[in-house]
Amino acid sequence: MPEKSITDIPQDTTHRDVVCPFCALLCDDLVVRTRDGRTQILENACPRSAAGFERAPLAVQPTVAGRAASLEDAAKRAAQILARSKRPLIGGLGTDVDGVREALALAERCGGIVDHMHANAMANNVRVLQSRGWITTTLSELRNRADLVVLVGVSFADRYQHFFRRFIDPTTTLDGARRSNRRVYFMGPQKAAPTSDAVPVETLNCRPDQLDAMLGALRATLAGRPVHLRGVQQKQVAALAAAIRLARYPVFVWAPGQLDRQNGDVAIGQICGLVDALNVDGRAAGLFLGGDDGGQSAMSACAWLTGFPLRISYGGETIAYDPINFRSDRLLATNAVDALLWISSFGVSAPPPAGATIPTIAIGWPVDGAAVHIPAGTPGVDHAGRLVRTDTVVSLHLKPVRATALPSAADVLRAIAAAL
Repeated sequence: MPEKSITDIPQDTTHRDVVCPFCALLCDDLVVRTRDGRTQILENACPRSAAGFERAPLAVQPTVAGRAASLEDAAKRAAQILARSKRPLIGGLGTDVDGVREALALAERCGGIVDHMHANAMANNVRVLQSRGWITTTLSELRNRADLVVLVGVSFADRYQHFFRRFIDPTTTLDGARRSNRRVYFMGPQKAAPTSDAVPVETLNCRPDQLDAMLGALRATLAGRPVHLRGVQQKQVAALAAAIRLARYPVFVWAPGQLDRQNGDVAIGQICGLVDALNVDGRAAGLFLGGDDGGQSAMSACAWLTGFPLRISYGGETIAYDPINFRSDRLLATNAVDALLWISSFGVSAPPPAGATIPTIAIGWPVDGAAVHIPAGTPGVDHAGRLVRTDTVVSLHLKPVRATALPSAADVLRAIAAAL
C-alpha cells in the first residue's frame, strides 16, 4: 500500500451539496470551502458539522510503541498482535461501509469479535425489531406526508440539529397543506423540549423514565380504556390522543441512544404497539434517529454480509451472534479478549471503554497507550466513502473536500490483512 494517497483537490474550492458524515441524518446540502488546507462551512452548518469539517486533519505519521514508524511497519506490527491473539475484539467501527466490510473480512481472518461503539443504543432497536417487528417510515416520507410528529424523548441539543429545518419545516414539500397544518408534540421533560420559530411544539411533560408509562397511557386512552394519572399529565395525554385521532398520518420519532438505559426497549415497544393499533383503521409510522459514527452503516453492512446484526464473532466454526456477551464493555471488563483493534475515523466522541490493559491497535484517532496507532482520514472530508442514513433506505456517496495524505480506514485494514 502506498505511503500517500493525496486527493487531487484545488487549494481554493467551494463544494456544494456536500454530505455531512458527523451524524446519522447525513444532511446533503452543505456548502463547504477549502482554502489553504483549511475547510469552512459557508451554508447550512450546525455546531457538530462545523466542528467536524473545520478541525485540522490528523498527523499522517503512524506510531509503534509511541515511536514513529512507516505505514508498512505499523501494519505488520498490528498483524503480529492479531496473529498472536486467541480472541481479538475489533471494535469502535467508526468508519464507512467500505471500512466495515474490511473490518468484517479481517475479523474472519483472525477469529475476532466485532462490535460498534454505539451498539448498546442500537441494541434497543434490534431487540424490538427481532421480537415483534415494526412499521417505520423514512425521513422523506415524514417531510412530505406527516401532519403530526410526536418526538418521544428526542433531544436536539448536540446532534440531529437540522431535523426541524430539513424535515419538520422544509422550504418545499410534496403536500403543502400537510406541511402548513403540521403539529409537533414532544414527550419528555419540559426543559428538554425543542423550540422552533416556524412550528410550535406542544409538550407532554414527563421524566425520561416515565416515557414507557406515558406511552402506555396514550395507547389506553386511544383504545377507550380508563387511565389514571396526575391531573396535568392526564390532560396532556388526552390532548395528544385527540391530536392523533385527527391526524391523517402521525409519525412517532425516537432516538434509541437517548432513551432511558433500563427501559429503552420497553418504550420502543410501546411506540410500535401504538403504531400497529393506528394502522388498523388508518396510517401511522415510526422513525428512529441513531447510528452516528458509522453505526447504521455498520449494522446494515453486517446484516448484508452475515445475516446477523452486530454483535458477532468469527471465533468458532460458524458465525456466532450474541448481543449480550459480545458487548465491548463487557468483554474488556472481564478480560474476555486479549487484543483490541479500535476504529474511530470521525473523531473521539466515543473512546474505548476505560480499563483495557490488552495490546491495542488504534485506527483513526489515537487511543491512550495504544501499541500501534495508524491515523486514518474521515469519510466525506479526507476521502470518498459511503454511509447509510438513519432511516436505512439510502446509502449516500461522500466526496472528499480537502487534500490530505491520510489513508482511509478501509485501506489500513486491507494493509493489516495483507500482513497477516
